Amino acid sequence: QRQMSNGAFTYWPLLGENKNNTFASVYAMHFLTEARKQGFNVSNDMFYNAISYLKELAAQTPTDLDAARIQAYAIYILTSNEIVTTNYLGNLQSFLQKNAADIWEKDILGAYIAASYELLKSHEEAVRLIRQYDSTKNQRPTSDFFKGPSSDAQYLYLLANYFPDRLRQTGDKLVLGLVNTMNNEDINTVFSGFTSLALSAYDGANPNNKNANLSITETTLDNKTNHVAIENAGYHKQQLNTNLQKISFNNPDKMSYFYQLIQTGFDKKLPEKAVEQGMEIHREFKNDQGELITTTELGNEIEVVIRIRALNSDYLSNIAIEDLLPGGFEVVRDSVKPEHVDYFDIREDRVNFFSTIDDTVKTIHYKIKATNVGRFKVPPIYAESMYNPNLKAVGLGSEITVNNRPNL
Repeated sequence: QRQMSNGAFTYWPLLGENKNNTFASVYAMHFLTEARKQGFNVSNDMFYNAISYLKELAAQTPTDLDAARIQAYAIYILTSNEIVTTNYLGNLQSFLQKNAADIWEKDILGAYIAASYELLKSHEEAVRLIRQYDSTKNQRPTSDFFKGPSSDAQYLYLLANYFPDRLRQTGDKLVLGLVNTMNNEDINTVFSGFTSLALSAYDGANPNNKNANLSITETTLDNKTNHVAIENAGYHKQQLNTNLQKISFNNPDKMSYFYQLIQTGFDKKLPEKAVEQGMEIHREFKNDQGELITTTELGNEIEVVIRIRALNSDYLSNIAIEDLLPGGFEVVRDSVKPEHVDYFDIREDRVNFFSTIDDTVKTIHYKIKATNVGRFKVPPIYAESMYNPNLKAVGLGSEITVNNRPNL
């Protein structure tokens, strides 16, 4: 969006424009709506500007089924903000009956329409529609936002909020499907956002979980045991000791629980070979003469050259490139330019780029400055599709040495 200095948005993309941007705008408004309901401070100017945008979006005629999904999503957000959307729903359903009569009721857009009808107190029509959803049909979308697992997360969110009877029949099965997706590394930012909403709503729809008798015991390497205090049986976060041997869960009520083990930090060993899944990426360091280098002097600026291209495809959108700096260097900020990328983000220890790529080589240049003497590991450069984690590339790591200047 383009934003004025007073914080009011002056431009929001419409259905006929880039659908990624249109979806992102509706998606953002969904989270603003949830935040507002939970008491967070949301700018009134921005919020009601967004409501006006959603109304304009909801009044359009979709160009295809993906556009209709975004429109159904927008209508649901409007309805959840207590706006009467009967006319919008009627126009959308008229389009769907003419262009997708055999599939739309089984699609996630049918679930959004059902939720809107439930909010409008049209209970019978809402129940009829919500029963039609079929997750096996959700491989049809050509966009990245409404495919199988993401649609299932959205469906679970709607069931937990508006259809408790249906939730009791299918809720656990849907949750297990989302967990399997996370374990299969098919997770992306859209799926993560919808899954967070879904699990929060699912937990809120199951108040009995909070009264369960769950206890946890840690056993250390020297066989000492420690009982972990649990304040909330519905959710508990525990920092693990490095000398931990095992964790035991005592669950006498036999409630369904999930656990997640999170590790943070950097790989101790550099990868031995590059990863090329749908794309390839390389990075080089050069001096002022354009020569490849592995050694420089304190205070010198060197050029970083990144080359990336798609494999077996003419066009890949929403590609994120993460370039971690070696220790002892900082980014020369004014050397990072927007040419050849959609967006960049400079941080203390890395530069992130976001771009589209095709099967021609795209080259990105910027500079870093040596600020410490020593021999430093160069982390491998990394690129991944934001919405399809199976499309990724990892370059090779290396080393670079920074020496004192001769006169120092």
